[in-house]
Amino acid sequence: MVFPGTCGIMLAADARYSQVHRWHLMKLRPEEEPLVTSDLIQNLTFSGTKEALREGIRALREAGFSQFAAHIRYGQDAMLEEWAEVLSGV
Repeated sequence: MVFPGTCGIMLAADARYSQVHRWHLMKLRPEEEPLVTSDLIQNLTFSGTKEALREGIRALREAGFSQFAAHIRYGQDAMLEEWAEVLSGV
């Protein structure tokens, strides 16, 4: 069975694990919405203007990190160019 929000990936209808992946990295499931606040998003994600993202990446470098990775979602090819623009200013 193909569930909405799984990018067409076949998931077994009776497999409880499959619900974990429903809308994964795309949107919140209704039961998750009350848990996600703006403070949580700001503290656990890289979200913001290009300059804010650059500042966050610089802070990671100064803290000793030597690698950074961003997840480019399926069907969102423009994200690659957008991240390249952010990273070019670091």
